[in-house]
Amino acid sequence: MPSECFIFFDNPNGVFYTGSSVSGRFELVTTTSKRIRGIVVRITGNANVCWEEEYTEKENGKEVTKFREYTNHQSYLNYENFVLGSQYAIEFDLNPGTYNYTFNCELPANLPSSFTGRYGEIIYEVCVEIDRADLAYNNKFKQAFTVIYLLDLNVNPDYRQPKSTIDEVSYTCCSCFFGSGVVEAEITIPYGGFVSGQDIPYKLLVTNDTNSDIDDISKVELVRKVTFESETPESEFKYREVSLDEKQVGKILRLSKKQFENTLEVPTAPPTTPKNFGCCIRIEYFIKVGIVTACCASNLVLNLPITIGSVPITNSEGLSEITLHQPASQRWEETAVGSLRNLDLPPRYTGPPSYEEAKKLSEDFEKKRKGIDKQFEFAPKYPTYFNYREPTAPIENNI
Repeated sequence: MPSECFIFFDNPNGVFYTGSSVSGRFELVTTTSKRIRGIVVRITGNANVCWEEEYTEKENGKEVTKFREYTNHQSYLNYENFVLGSQYAIEFDLNPGTYNYTFNCELPANLPSSFTGRYGEIIYEVCVEIDRADLAYNNKFKQAFTVIYLLDLNVNPDYRQPKSTIDEVSYTCCSCFFGSGVVEAEITIPYGGFVSGQDIPYKLLVTNDTNSDIDDISKVELVRKVTFESETPESEFKYREVSLDEKQVGKILRLSKKQFENTLEVPTAPPTTPKNFGCCIRIEYFIKVGIVTACCASNLVLNLPITIGSVPITNSEGLSEITLHQPASQRWEETAVGSLRNLDLPPRYTGPPSYEEAKKLSEDFEKKRKGIDKQFEFAPKYPTYFNYREPTAPIENNI
């Protein structure tokens, strides 16, 4: 019977924040004697990027379709500790039995969050390895865990500030009979930082200064954009955009203004990647407004960047330090107080975050997952906060 190894984290959900320590223990069970040099624990964090692009070239006068592979690899964490023996130890026999050891590794403050996407992944793992002297290979046992970048939205006052963007498109008479004039849109949100589980209240003002109505096929979306950057054979970029939530914009009559008020829900999702991180996988979020007109020339599109953090904004000064429920024995302090009905204030939270898989955004790293058994798949978990603000119906105002 082969050896077995069971890895247990001190934090049962297997989620750890940057700046804290990943700790736990493992139980190694062997049924036969082994000649070894030692037992080593490795804790690693790596990013891998890979995708293929199709191209054609001529061979013997004929165009042939080929595929070029773009890849990148970055290492963020590399911890190693021999709990028994060493790399250069004199060989000895590991007798059958059960062996228990602990591990503890401090996580740097600037690690990117765990992530799995179509063209790459950021993955952190604990690996217990038996350094065998009697075989050409070592026994390895791995367990992945989640790292969350500690993006506290209370640290930077910019996250508390209202944000808005405005743009317009001018039309001239053309064959599509939309008419001439200007369509202008402005979207405003009360602050710029949010967390998973929170609603984003917005106000959208649309001015239709044309002679044609704008139908109700326009929409406001919350979009996640992931940038994958290759290094080999050269630096190239692959982008992946996913709509997380959307709301339709009602009809806007000719020569009129209309204001829409509604909310977008932030699903369970990884935090925004800070701009100063040199990661080959970067995550960003924005609110996208698409005003669809009947003109064949162009539509009006606005993008308003926002930040998704891992600690929510509080709406009162002097609150106790926010606790992230890590480890599980720590006590939660309420993070925010104030009116539950005021859409211009951050919501109130009455418990610790729940750690959930980003099921709405679930995508396997397609290059890695080919041929890999399901039992080795891993889905990171992210903090999701639940607010108790009563839902409100969308508001439309003709101005």
